[in-house]
Amino acid sequence: MKKTLKIAVSLMMIVSLILTCSGCTRVNQAEKAAITMLEALKAGDLDTAKEYMDFDEVSGNASYAVVGDTDMYMRAAMTRFYYELRGAEDAGDGVVKVHVFTSGVSMKHVIEDFLQGAMQYIIKNATAETRPSQEETTKNLTEIITASAENPKIPVVSCEVYLEMIKIDGKWKVKVNKSVVNSIFGGMFTAIDDVKMGAQ
Repeated sequence: MKKTLKIAVSLMMIVSLILTCSGCTRVNQAEKAAITMLEALKAGDLDTAKEYMDFDEVSGNASYAVVGDTDMYMRAAMTRFYYELRGAEDAGDGVVKVHVFTSGVSMKHVIEDFLQGAMQYIIKNATAETRPSQEETTKNLTEIITASAENPKIPVVSCEVYLEMIKIDGKWKVKVNKSVVNSIFGGMFTAIDDVKMGAQ
């Protein structure tokens, strides 16, 4: 009887250990995916970052109210991007929350500065005999917003956010929401909404 009890207790401990290790592995994998995405964004590598975040949803929230390409704004937001991991936990229901501190340029100020330069560029070329191609326009707008983001007078904003990581088709990805977009991209979501409201 005692032997049977010992075996049962040992089995329970083994099962508990396996479940604990499984949870740790899941958290570690999700955390690693979050780091890979953040490092890609920091390097301006949107192609790699798109493997971990649904950028179509981000673009859907942002592209309707700005001049130029949405990726251009995202790269500008990464100009002085910095992050620190503050921990990760299994939140249940297949979700792992990764706690991150982020800081970067205030996209509100970047966009305000950029739109002034963009409008000057557009007005100047509207009356030019030879108008620039779409490729040239994109290149020039990118240079204008990059200069705005690199302006040392542009303030830096910081915040803390929980990235909710979920596994989709065997790959850990970030659940996109307004808080995540604002935290990673320096308040870009709110800044673009403000532009939209101002244009109405």
